[in-house]
Amino acid sequence: MLKTDADEIIRHIKSTVVCAWTAPPAYFFGCNLGYAKFSGPYEKDQERSSFLLISKTPSHYVLPSDVPPPAVPEEHPLTNEEITEATAELRLREEPDEETLFAAVVSSLAEWSWRRWIKATNRRVKRDEEVVCYQELGCFRDEGPFDYLDLLPSPPEEIGTVFYLFTRLNPSRPQVLHYKNLSTVETVLFNASVPTKLIVHGFGSSCSHRWATEMRTALLLQVDCNVICVDWEKGSATPNYVKAAVNAQLVGREVALFTEGLAVAMNYSVADFHMIGFSLGAHVAGFAGSKINSMTSVPGNITRITGLDPAGPLFEGYSAQARLDASDASFVDVIHSNGESLILGGLGAYEPLGHVDFYPNGGRVQKGCKNLFVGAVTDMLWVAGVEGRSLCNHRRAYKFFAYSLSPQCPFPAFACENYEAFLEGNCFPCRGTSEGAECGMMGYYADVAPGRGRMYLVTREEDPFCAKQYKVTIEISGHQEKTYGALEITLTTAEGYNETFPITRKPSWELNGGDRLTKILAPHPAMGDVFQVHLRYIKYNGWIYGGSGSVLVSSLQLMDSLGNSQSACGRDTVLTDGVLLAFPLEDGPCVPKVIEAGILEHVVLGESYQKLNVSLMSFQPPPPTLVQGLNNAIPAPSVWSDGADTRDKPLKEQALFVIPPPNMHMLEEAGMVAHSACRATTEPPVGSGRPSPDKGPRMGASATKQALL
Repeated sequence: MLKTDADEIIRHIKSTVVCAWTAPPAYFFGCNLGYAKFSGPYEKDQERSSFLLISKTPSHYVLPSDVPPPAVPEEHPLTNEEITEATAELRLREEPDEETLFAAVVSSLAEWSWRRWIKATNRRVKRDEEVVCYQELGCFRDEGPFDYLDLLPSPPEEIGTVFYLFTRLNPSRPQVLHYKNLSTVETVLFNASVPTKLIVHGFGSSCSHRWATEMRTALLLQVDCNVICVDWEKGSATPNYVKAAVNAQLVGREVALFTEGLAVAMNYSVADFHMIGFSLGAHVAGFAGSKINSMTSVPGNITRITGLDPAGPLFEGYSAQARLDASDASFVDVIHSNGESLILGGLGAYEPLGHVDFYPNGGRVQKGCKNLFVGAVTDMLWVAGVEGRSLCNHRRAYKFFAYSLSPQCPFPAFACENYEAFLEGNCFPCRGTSEGAECGMMGYYADVAPGRGRMYLVTREEDPFCAKQYKVTIEISGHQEKTYGALEITLTTAEGYNETFPITRKPSWELNGGDRLTKILAPHPAMGDVFQVHLRYIKYNGWIYGGSGSVLVSSLQLMDSLGNSQSACGRDTVLTDGVLLAFPLEDGPCVPKVIEAGILEHVVLGESYQKLNVSLMSFQPPPPTLVQGLNNAIPAPSVWSDGADTRDKPLKEQALFVIPPPNMHMLEEAGMVAHSACRATTEPPVGSGRPSPDKGPRMGASATKQALL
């Protein structure tokens, strides 16, 4: 395509993208200046800003055609002065430190257990009040499904729940609402023509803390909607976790009354509400949904509740009436990121709670978070805060959801018996046929993907965490003698971008003839189709025993999550210690071939394997590391109107969020144009060793684009 054509398309795209620049404490949305700018909410340094990366929707998952893209908000008649007068200001606060928060949970549970034991063994101790009533909120009883708590909620005046309304017109200065008085909504900022996202924080947090700020920013960037944050900071305050867990019942009732009042006042359907709760907030959303289901003044149920690592202590293992449950909304999706036992640092629930339950990396601990393992509860009080080892896993759930808002950041998931079976590759592929269960999509688009039940996936260790899922299977030749060492695989795209993954779990892995090694890979989402793979064998040099100088590989197969496979088949291909060996790929699995002698043997590719005399550092664009190499995939600076060069920024700072124009096809086409322009300006010198885009098969997108259609 000619450069003039590319510029014309880019101008069309930019004319429909809303300028959305953030620089705390003030945010500004709604300008249409021909470019989009965003300061990523996932970086500690909020002052840094970068341009949105416009690229085509990932080939592995394409949203159904009946899902409309977010609409560009229309001009609002209100002036800035009127909006400022009707809103309040929230200043960003950091989340409580890990040591304080985790110690509060453990000590509060210990005190609660001790009090219950005293009452059970001493009949002279007077039992606390068993029922309390609060006007329109109704009565709360210390019996039935809540009998085990042995505690009643605080008065609503002490909890002081506040509802903050954010829209694209007021993304940082919310309008303050209360369920007892919703008359002001009719004349100010609530937009009854768009959906409403209602977010609820958990223990020790508030609507001004980082997680809620990041979530509302991500939602408003990607979706034209009302965002309402439920602030019950006083009722969820440290150090009394047990009291906060009990107060969740009352706050759930308040949320239900607020939803009912808003629906009546604005002639708004409760089906347009999507509740998103983190930790204790997930159970608040569950209590609210359950209450709304029983209301006669508003027909229908809440359409969706998303639980982000729902709190485990005092909820897991108890009655469905005492926690988030699939009956609380028409669709309940749950992300489990810290479902480990409390003694091992777990704060989330592991048991299934919704219509679909996602278990990234097994759902107990997350990649990039150090696991907390201690021998006693008292030890946790002293070491839980070291590098945030416990809450890193817990908080990863909301980060997964925030990143999933971008269609460019998919989290494909697989129905499987357990995580171990998933890692063994037993659940590939997931294309809804007899060959595989239906695919799931963790995060914002979970409701448009067909997968239900327990779903497993792997993520990356660092943001943006999302990744295409690949299953690689390597067969060791039957002629191989036992050896010890490690195997590494490098995936390379036609553009020369590559990433290396370990196949074996340790450097002294035992390799025997006939072994089949399977690994689930999660390459960076900016990586394109895989063109070629390289294998490296590294022998083990131990004091007592060691490995041989080479290992024989009979075949290699790479399969994506939808069952599209590529393979390299050969007999006894020699991997020499420390030497990279290129494996050109052909479409399809390895198929035995009958030769004249009638003996079955693997098909040998016509192109011979070539050893690389130099490392992958010679591939262009240099250097081919995770961040810097892939950074060159960003469109050339000349594409942007202001001429700013963003290619020197780490890829993780390049925001994946984009407000797509109404024409999704145009966005995809512009993404391909941008990449073509980039390649044209970064052609490697002759003999650089970079694989040619015109040679060899590539895993195409045509078969995968129909996945969810």
